[in-house]
Amino acid sequence: MTLIADLHLDLAMNAIEWNRDLTRPVAELRQRERGRADKPDRGRGTVSLPDMRRGGVGLCVATQIARVEREAWSPVFGWHSPAQAWAMTQAQLAWYRAMEEAGELVQIRDRAGLERHLARWDGAGPIGYVLSLEGADSLSTPAHLERAYAQGLRAIGPAHYGPGAYAMGTNAEGGLPRAGRELLREVARLGLILDLERMARPALCREGDLLLLIGAAPDDGWLGQSLYLRELIGREDGAPPPVDLLAERRAGDLVGAHPAQAAAHGLGEGHGAAKGETLDV
Repeated sequence: MTLIADLHLDLAMNAIEWNRDLTRPVAELRQRERGRADKPDRGRGTVSLPDMRRGGVGLCVATQIARVEREAWSPVFGWHSPAQAWAMTQAQLAWYRAMEEAGELVQIRDRAGLERHLARWDGAGPIGYVLSLEGADSLSTPAHLERAYAQGLRAIGPAHYGPGAYAMGTNAEGGLPRAGRELLREVARLGLILDLERMARPALCREGDLLLLIGAAPDDGWLGQSLYLRELIGREDGAPPPVDLLAERRAGDLVGAHPAQAAAHGLGEGHGAAKGETLDV
């Protein structure tokens, strides 16, 4: 039977913070929330476990999410301390465990578990989920990541909205602080999937840093619509470059073979990466 995977669902946040019983159909959840205005999207829920099955979604990346407030822009609530945020992620984890006990979900921790789930999926059984942490503010120290790994965490996004403890997120700018680099070393050691979706572009924060542009030379290549042109030259014009996947792979291999760089950044795409973690190739 065909299985569809949804690679980002805030299931536990909806269940715990929004008080939605996701074992019920979406239509029932919307009806229950009619006339309520305590949250901006009441009555507009889009996901529940029975409707996922009805749509053939048998696998998802399910998040834990709890940011810490830093008096900066964010459309979502923030806690006043990492301890409070950690406690919220543990409440969310308890909901996932309750759904496992009820036969609604099954946690995927490794390849063998994934293969078992794919073999058993019949459209009516437990939905498989890979646990992901969206924003790392709830980790009081990088060492907390190992505790989360033991609980089944297999993916992590260091940043969410605005400035974070370990990285800058959406609508924030800046390089990785020391704690962020320590966290990324733990991510690599544990073999977690690194989610860079909300991480801000890196900044060259230290005097004397050397910027190398790898790829076609400016005389015969494209710089149109690139971050280099916008940030350093102050222009936003020209045509974007044609896509050459082989050339991008060669550039990525070159960067990957020289791990001494502080950061690798795709000037055309705008996705930054910490040293030694991932490359925009």
